[in-house]
Amino acid sequence: MTVEQFHEGLRRDGRYETPAADRPAVPMRAGCRATLRFSWYSVETILTAARLNRRGLFDTAGWASVVFATWRQAERMGAVITVDGFDALRDVRGPVVYAANHMSMLETLILPAVLLAHSPLSIVLKQSLLSYPIFGAPLQRIRPITVTRTSAREDLRAVLETGRQRLEAGRSVLLFPQATRRAVFDAEHFNSMGDKLARAAGVPLVPVALKTDFQGIGRVLKDFGRVDPARPIRFALGPALPDTPAKGDRHRRCVTFIEERLRTWGLPMVAKKEKKNDT
Repeated sequence: MTVEQFHEGLRRDGRYETPAADRPAVPMRAGCRATLRFSWYSVETILTAARLNRRGLFDTAGWASVVFATWRQAERMGAVITVDGFDALRDVRGPVVYAANHMSMLETLILPAVLLAHSPLSIVLKQSLLSYPIFGAPLQRIRPITVTRTSAREDLRAVLETGRQRLEAGRSVLLFPQATRRAVFDAEHFNSMGDKLARAAGVPLVPVALKTDFQGIGRVLKDFGRVDPARPIRFALGPALPDTPAKGDRHRRCVTFIEERLRTWGLPMVAKKEKKNDT
């Protein structure tokens, strides 16, 4: 299956599930071998992106091809990947803002394979990543929106200003409002930056719930955690939410969609704190 066929199927069916014929009889066992194999392939993904960039070929199509190759590697190791809700984008003619929970490095590597089926894409990333050897140059080519993570006010300003430019140019924006990767979802740490950007640019906000604990968070290197191919990888897109007169309503609907989907998948969540009544 090519990435073009994958995108065609998404647009036609609105969903995807790893074909039965592409699944190994038994997934690789979780542990060092699986972790080393997928980690090495992740490094290969970065090197391939760098090679394409040097040849001037790391455009939207090149990016989609590279990340889909990593997607297929996860499937060859035994991961069953599902995508639901892509049909919510059928009636959306322009770019959108995607707000997703953040579990591991995996969604940064392979989620664009899904979203690039709708439109070109920019991701909100740490500014320091652009200075990394080999990795930094391809990242600059995909026109990310960079934040420092040292000043919330300055980061918000950067996202609103640069994000609006990207959206006006026809590029959707993917951001992870939790900032830090978390195995347990905590709505209190899911900020409303996505809603603010969507409102500033006048575009829909699309919630994205994801389950990517196929790859954990590493103890030494956070990006290369333990891999368990028996754990399914799931992506679910919510409805394209328009702005509403009620302040904060769209953000609450976004969070509610993600919470409900994660709960359906059996993932843990931090209990909401009860608000104290004023006395």
